[in-house]
Amino acid sequence: MPLHILGPMVLIGIISIGILLHLLGNSKRMVFTNADQVIDRWHREHPETSVERVEISDSGHQALVKTDAGIGLIWVMGFDTASRIIALPIETKNRQSGISIKLNDFTAPRIKVDLNTEQNQSHWIAILAAKEPSWTT
Repeated sequence: MPLHILGPMVLIGIISIGILLHLLGNSKRMVFTNADQVIDRWHREHPETSVERVEISDSGHQALVKTDAGIGLIWVMGFDTASRIIALPIETKNRQSGISIKLNDFTAPRIKVDLNTEQNQSHWIAILAAKEPSWTT
């Protein structure tokens, strides 16, 4: 088969697979619906830690986790998750639809957290600023 035909055929095949996966529902983002789900995902990456408390964002795409090793942040990436144990206090910024958390990690420099109310934003900022005693002690 001539090479000038092979390139477009490969491209059409890749696009077709992407469309098929999307139509089958495999492109949906995971949503945290309860603390047990967050804890299960947290333990996939940090099995040695004991989880004491969980705070899920309004969208269900991010959560704070209080562990015996410190405060952790877990977030959805497609249908998988990523997580970090973070050192408090940490820099945050208010956004229109939540807050932005600056991590000292080049693999995940900034995480956007969806929080719908000023009360939720203030609560998360207080935790991340190490000013929420129930989370930091």
